[in-house]
Amino acid sequence: MKQNNPVKVLFVLVILLFVIFIAGLESRGISLYSITDTIIIKPFSSVISEMLRISYSTKNTFVAIKNSEQLKKENEDLKHQNAVLKERIKILSTLITENQRLKAALKIEKKERLNFNVANVIGLSSGPYKFLIIDKGTSQEIKKNEPVIDINPDESTMNLIGIVFESSKNTSKVLTCEDPRFFVSVKDVMSGDIGIAQGARNGLIINFKLTNPKVEIGDLLETTSISDIYPEGIIVGEIDKIQKIGPYSTIVHIKPVIDLSNVMQAFVIRK
Repeated sequence: MKQNNPVKVLFVLVILLFVIFIAGLESRGISLYSITDTIIIKPFSSVISEMLRISYSTKNTFVAIKNSEQLKKENEDLKHQNAVLKERIKILSTLITENQRLKAALKIEKKERLNFNVANVIGLSSGPYKFLIIDKGTSQEIKKNEPVIDINPDESTMNLIGIVFESSKNTSKVLTCEDPRFFVSVKDVMSGDIGIAQGARNGLIINFKLTNPKVEIGDLLETTSISDIYPEGIIVGEIDKIQKIGPYSTIVHIKPVIDLSNVMQAFVIRK
């Protein structure tokens, strides 16, 4: 018991000093509440507020990441749906155009007394010789030297593609008007001048052996009635360049009216 007396005395002294300290602060206008608020409540409150802020910020970060991933997924889904819709529109547009071509072909058949064998283009050569491959052959009565055309559905006109030069059972090769082995008799629609057009790189050329042919840039050229292969009136192309070669020769460059790389259907004129 005696050993504990110094401890008790010390404890009592500390209490007395604390009371005296508080009393002194009170005499200076500083209350116990303000001391508690300054030393304990405010620091503790600040710590709690910071912890809550960090927690809220962390939560928002996770929510933002989740939302970002969701938005990314939705964006990818929308891109896929958009691509599918574009492809469907393209297919629909192609079907509409093909239907318009077929209607125009029926009008031309009736007007010009021609018969068409409609084929799909399934290949295009990439070498120096320009030919198409179509999905019709001898089984569908496709024959060598039958003219092949495209039809403009808007104007119901026939545009020259080329001529069948080889047929197997279910496919045929079409020598196009841009092949150097290709020749066709043509007439300038405006001037009436007639010449032989030969296939050339990216078009055709005519070597007029006339002193002064009356052809002009922009004139349309079509097949003539003197051909024993091509019906008259098939549009071959338009003149885009004229070169004078000496006093008795004129080279005319012809731009085809069709782009062979975009041809999807071909109309074979049956004999």
